[in-house]
Amino acid sequence: PSAGEAEDPLGEDAASPVEGLVHRYPDRVLFLVTSFCAVYCRYCTRARLVSHTGEVHFNEKQYEKALAYIRAHTEIRDVLISGGDPLTRGADRLEWLLSRLRAIPHVEFVRIGTKVPVSLPQRITPEFLAMVRKYHPVWMSLHFMHPAEVTPEVHEACGRLADAGI
Repeated sequence: PSAGEAEDPLGEDAASPVEGLVHRYPDRVLFLVTSFCAVYCRYCTRARLVSHTGEVHFNEKQYEKALAYIRAHTEIRDVLISGGDPLTRGADRLEWLLSRLRAIPHVEFVRIGTKVPVSLPQRITPEFLAMVRKYHPVWMSLHFMHPAEVTPEVHEACGRLADAGI
């Protein structure tokens, strides 16, 4: 980082009880599932993850440790899946994770932070929507940098998300 910049500006590493999971607030966690992102945003607070490889080993073993932590902490009601960008993962990997989160009785909210509907609106297919719909309710926080990003294709993808109840 440059002078005056922090490697971990939000202090997430200090609030990580297990690799890839940030538990800063009592009832919610941030579940980091990948270091890959389709866009390198200038406001990114996780540049340490997406600009370096190998810092966190995102895999099923790491996911299982995070899921075990969530299961053991019944105060956790809200899980934000992020990264990088979780929608850069295969639909089968995302479904694996959604199914396990939805099997935890005290998890009420599952959210996905993503820029993919903006950077790759073709990813929002009927098959993808049908998969996500099985795990409702699911929320998505879509990351836009500028109104010009709302192209006709992006508008359609966002419409498909809304029509699917996301």
